[in-house]
Amino acid sequence: ICFMVGSCIQGLIVLNNLDTYIFQAWHGTLLTIAVILFVSLFNTLLAARLPLIEGVLLILHMAGLFAIIIPLWVMAPRGNIHDTLFKFTTTGGWPDLGLASMIGMVNPIGVLVGYDCAVHMSEEVRDAGIVLPRALIWSVVPNGIMALVMGATFIFCIGDIDDVLASPTEVATASRQLWSFARDQGVPFSAWLSHVSPGWNIPIRAVLVSVVISTLLSFINIGSYVALNAINSLGVVSLLVSYTVTITCLVWRRLSGTPLPPRKWSLGRYGLTINLIALAFVLPVLF
Repeated sequence: ICFMVGSCIQGLIVLNNLDTYIFQAWHGTLLTIAVILFVSLFNTLLAARLPLIEGVLLILHMAGLFAIIIPLWVMAPRGNIHDTLFKFTTTGGWPDLGLASMIGMVNPIGVLVGYDCAVHMSEEVRDAGIVLPRALIWSVVPNGIMALVMGATFIFCIGDIDDVLASPTEVATASRQLWSFARDQGVPFSAWLSHVSPGWNIPIRAVLVSVVISTLLSFINIGSYVALNAINSLGVVSLLVSYTVTITCLVWRRLSGTPLPPRKWSLGRYGLTINLIALAFVLPVLF
């Protein structure tokens, strides 16, 4: 995520300084490190203010949709419906359009697979059995609708695809997840990583380790942008694998008649249908 934000910042620099700025990979690495340090500040010194900050960012997130799509609707040239919706091109060198489509789905899916991050904070939430599922749904539904609106806008206003492809502009949950693994003795140096510093009430060591690892990974961009993207894609695929395993287990138990563990949140009679639809969506992209 930090690399994506750094790339967006670098892209804005390119767009506003077309004649003077020379695109360099190491610029993106430095911007990524700056973003990592910036978000780490909120996870340490400003941790107590994090709910307020997240509320403000939610408002900016919602307003940002209109700040982007309204200028595009008013000022950008629009393609015709036939070419936009029914003309398919493959510019990645893949021989088959279906295969290219499946591979191309990895990045869009990556936008909608991060909502499980709320689960990583479950031990810091009261009545997590109800609050977290509700938070997940209220994250996916409105953001999914916003993504459809934004995606349709981009598709119609993107212009010449060759010019776009020729352009060079193409956090808290991580530390909590690392801390949880360390507490359960699931990673090396678990005793040290799981320590919560007195007076901080946050896993400061886990935060710092997350910062170091993220920073080291960002240096890959200097040597090979493709390699870093491959690693990022591997992260998305790993998430899809974890979703597939858990949903498959739920489907198996529902079909076999084995009762599920007691829970406060239940999908009721629609649970099996929802699980099967989720598998039908994830499996083709995964394989």
